[in-house]
Amino acid sequence: MLPPLLEFDVLYYYVMDTADDASGAMGEVKTVEILSLNIKDMTKSKSEEGHAFIVDTGSKLFHLNAAHRFELERWVEAIELSM
Repeated sequence: MLPPLLEFDVLYYYVMDTADDASGAMGEVKTVEILSLNIKDMTKSKSEEGHAFIVDTGSKLFHLNAAHRFELERWVEAIELSM
């Protein structure tokens, strides 16, 4: 069962200071407000590892990371379906 305020067409974002940080969501993005999703070319990144994509709402860009390529693909597919 989902928490009472959790919605399927909303991305909730968090800022984690540590791996066990349990603070709440910093904000939300409704998927209908997303203009585009772009997979980032990580071969050009010198300081980041893993896989990343950018969520563009027109007024903000959100940089999201995944440890594995299949996780990134699942996130992108789910967000595109929700859009």
